Amino acid sequence: MDANRLTDYLQRKMPHASDLRVVNLMRIPGGSSRETYSFDLEWTESGQPHTRPMIARRDPTGGLLKSERSREYKVVDAMYRVGMKIPEPLFLELDPSVMERPFFVMQRMPGRTAAGAGAAAEPEALRRALANDFLTELARLHQLDWRALGMNWLGVPGDLAQPARTQTQHWFDLYNADRMHEPWPILDAAFNWLQATAWPTRKSTPSAVPALHHTLNMPRLPVSR
Repeated sequence: MDANRLTDYLQRKMPHASDLRVVNLMRIPGGSSRETYSFDLEWTESGQPHTRPMIARRDPTGGLLKSERSREYKVVDAMYRVGMKIPEPLFLELDPSVMERPFFVMQRMPGRTAAGAGAAAEPEALRRALANDFLTELARLHQLDWRALGMNWLGVPGDLAQPARTQTQHWFDLYNADRMHEPWPILDAAFNWLQATAWPTRKSTPSAVPALHHTLNMPRLPVSR
């Protein structure tokens, strides 16, 4: 990601800012679904200097595990608006000519991320606090009313089985696209079981279908204690 092009883009998005600069731009290792970059944004507005820590996430050059950029951005925005511990989304750019591939920009939250579930070397009080915060956020997510958040665009399930069927088919299609005709009997058996399982078919209600994060884990939770 080019600092000059990013500066020009953000200047267009922030016309009231002057002397705008992108500094300390660096790519953050880890993760495979997006390229992640950290940087600080400095600018002057109404005669006052401002600095804000930022993150940019850009589509990779290739890969099968793709998701719609606008879909992801809208979900992040909805979660931020209800006070979840999530960075504020700021700008979404779908035009690949701006930075070679689509990307979005959000606030960088303070703290650090854990390398795993929580190192044993960390103080016990910190590990307990992290576990409590982690489960609290997870419970809050499950209790959200996605309809009240205006997220009907995700699709309104007709029964409780539809989300499970949809996700099973989605990952089954990706699996078949990526397997390159190689035999994976355990995964085949798992998908066969999922597709044959008699999921509950009673009519769904808003409270019966929760919002879920399919990969929420400790490395995704910032630590600022």
